[in-house]
Amino acid sequence: MAAVNFKTLSEDEVIGFLDSIDTILTDCDGVLWMYMNPLPNAAEVINTFQSFAIAKELEEVGISYVGVGPDPINKNIPYNTFNKDPEIGAVIVGFDEHFSYPKMVKAASYLSEPNVHFIATNTDERFPVANNVVIPGTGSLVRCIESCAERKAIVMGKPENILLGTRCGFKTLLVLTGITCLKDIDRWKQSDCEQTKEFIPDYYIESLGNLLPYLEKFKRKYVMSK
Repeated sequence: MAAVNFKTLSEDEVIGFLDSIDTILTDCDGVLWMYMNPLPNAAEVINTFQSFAIAKELEEVGISYVGVGPDPINKNIPYNTFNKDPEIGAVIVGFDEHFSYPKMVKAASYLSEPNVHFIATNTDERFPVANNVVIPGTGSLVRCIESCAERKAIVMGKPENILLGTRCGFKTLLVLTGITCLKDIDRWKQSDCEQTKEFIPDYYIESLGNLLPYLEKFKRKYVMSK
């Protein structure tokens, strides 16, 4: 947890870093795009990396799910007639433009069972956009469900993504095009709290696009070694 500036690494250190990676977990807002516009060279950096929605991820590992898509209010069906599916073992709250009162009822009802897991993909309260337009983020939805369910979610994504990487023993790279800045790293370093220090990344870089020259050089070396 040294928070090393990536551009200070030697060529051998960069090659060693890239060569040690077989799986990448990446943030999107503030890393791949900002203000709904793609950041320079970000797409090129991860052009072989595919991102999936929660539903797609669950399908890939053979887990059945419900609740994806619209769930509009039906005035002809009282909320107290909702019958819970006994097979439901977790409630996952991610970004959902179809968030609705019926979904709140169902989520809170399932979470009244202590054995049902409560998972949040992230706690970002807003998306970074321009023109003074406020777009609520997943964190706003998570807080809503936490309130009516009277439970706290287990957060599996940003801004805890560095924390997740640290606790799982992953190498972590903080990209500074988002809401986190060098002052945050300095504050974490100066903290006396060991849990706070877990937010310190192994490396940081100004933007994901700055990785492109390193990747191109790594690719050339890899091809030449074959």
